[in-house]
Amino acid sequence: MSIFNPLSSAAAAAADKQPTTSYSINKNVFIYSRDRDWSRSEAKTFDYKIAFGAETSNSNASIVKVFRNVKSISIDTFISPDHYCNLMDLHGAKSQELIKVNTNTTQPDNHIVKFERLSDLPFINMRIAEIGNTQYGTNDKLNSSIATFIIDTEKYISNDNSGALSYIAGIPVTVCETGNYGRSLIPGNNNKNVIYRNLTDKKIFFPSVKGILTGLDITFYKPSGEEITMLNDTLTIKSGEYYNATACVAATTADIGSVSYSGLATASATTTVTLAYGSSATDDFYNTLDIKITGGTGIGQVRNITDYTGSTRVATVATWTTNPDTTSTYSISNKYTGIVAGFAAATITLASNAIATDDFYNDLTITITGGTGIGQSRTITDYAASRVATVATWTIIPDTNSTYEIVMSAKLEAPTNELLSIDDVAIAENNRVLVKDQVDATENGIYTLTTVGASDARWVLTRATLALHDKVLVSGGTKNANKTFTLKNSTPFVTGTDNLYFLNQTGLKLVVNEYFSPEEYKVGDTIIFKNIAYATNNNGKLKHFLERTNGHVIIDLEDTATSPVLNQTFFNAIVIGLEYGLTESTGDISIDTFGLTDSIMPTFTTGTILNLNNQHIIKMSIETEHYNEDFKTRLL
Repeated sequence: MSIFNPLSSAAAAAADKQPTTSYSINKNVFIYSRDRDWSRSEAKTFDYKIAFGAETSNSNASIVKVFRNVKSISIDTFISPDHYCNLMDLHGAKSQELIKVNTNTTQPDNHIVKFERLSDLPFINMRIAEIGNTQYGTNDKLNSSIATFIIDTEKYISNDNSGALSYIAGIPVTVCETGNYGRSLIPGNNNKNVIYRNLTDKKIFFPSVKGILTGLDITFYKPSGEEITMLNDTLTIKSGEYYNATACVAATTADIGSVSYSGLATASATTTVTLAYGSSATDDFYNTLDIKITGGTGIGQVRNITDYTGSTRVATVATWTTNPDTTSTYSISNKYTGIVAGFAAATITLASNAIATDDFYNDLTITITGGTGIGQSRTITDYAASRVATVATWTIIPDTNSTYEIVMSAKLEAPTNELLSIDDVAIAENNRVLVKDQVDATENGIYTLTTVGASDARWVLTRATLALHDKVLVSGGTKNANKTFTLKNSTPFVTGTDNLYFLNQTGLKLVVNEYFSPEEYKVGDTIIFKNIAYATNNNGKLKHFLERTNGHVIIDLEDTATSPVLNQTFFNAIVIGLEYGLTESTGDISIDTFGLTDSIMPTFTTGTILNLNNQHIIKMSIETEHYNEDFKTRLL
């Protein structure tokens, strides 16, 4: 009889142990710089942390998956906008006019220097502290880098507001700036994304695998070893307001007409010419102005108008060499000129041919064009029939050797007897209106109705004072009610001489705590907001609107200083659109201003802005090792 001897317990356990086999899994990982915790000051665009195994609400950018037993890591691709490497140098050169772009001028008047962008660098290094280096080099930054990137391809962005320069053939060649809606410091088609590829091999941990990958601390470096930085990775909101200013009851939608300074003669005599229909009905309106025959019979002759009768439109001049006729076209200068007849600290007496009517030259600008005090300009605040004009105190008092010029630009007069209606609004006396659509753009501006028209009278608009970047809020009208328009001339202008342009910029203005570069926050870029909170006038609806996930397009940039620096290259306010709604039954678009005005505006305790157009993305691959127990049966 045989006896069965069972295996000892140790032998049985050894027999039950299953052999294992290993295998690898490779996962693609994408890191988008937008997802970093950019509300924290230490989280920079090119220096930030991400976490693994954390929820997306974690303080750092996070990847939910936990990577264990990491066998290798490779950095494959890096895609970034083509940022400037040193914006302060660029701004400094522009402010000191070492860079000059004088549009519509000859090439010697321009000096354009190329400043370094990321795409100009021969390579870019990336350091990830938790992984360590994959290479050795001739300096510390190369030794500590996990990736060295070079350009693979470039992709130009079609929606480009950066402007460009063109060179128009001619003698001499002329430089013209085109576009530049984003206020780029140097116009040019440089708005592009750059795709980089890594020259470095993957980081291998095998056979000693890396246990758990909990996070990555990412930093980018230039070849010089300097960290890649931006002037303003983010902006913090200070206050907000509905983008409004001077109130007007209406704004024009087309040329409203006005008395003409040019036209076709309707009759003439040896010492007279009868002006076109639509000319001023005011006696002496054109007195002392020069009339030039610009076409037809008598072309080229110039005469000074010594008298004008409004009811018949007859201008008296010195004898014509060749009498004009009904084929003759003419142009009348809008400048009154003369030699100073008297003077004092805050007055000037005009020449004997000046119009002797009280208040005739009120609100017009007088400029000393020659002699003592040349170059000074003053607004005439009062004018007497004695030809004495009152002005602000002269810096240098003109004398009888001085010549002057007065531009007739302060008034628009109806071409016919009529009431004034603008955009379906009947304009009353002393109402303020925005005139922005004149064919002659020198006539554009803000005006007050000083004479009401009627069936037997013409309306008269008198120009109000304007300053660079002035804004106008229109309260009435079928087309322009509740819209805001901004004077968009970029350089100082002379009223009545320079064309004036007004742009519809109905929007929300957000003032920030930092002055920023238009190269980092461009018109047309998309921005997003985080952590909005108010110190005053809490507005939950506005908070929800600002923090919407699809962001907001930048409409304009502004310097809110009381006296902004001309040709400013830094700004401290961003304008975005408002919340729009559609009335489907009528097709009308409504605007929600959230109850904001200039006088009641929220002050923000927190609120951070990020420009989506500045963000980059990194693609990496992580290989992890896994184990399977081989299945084995044992017959008992």
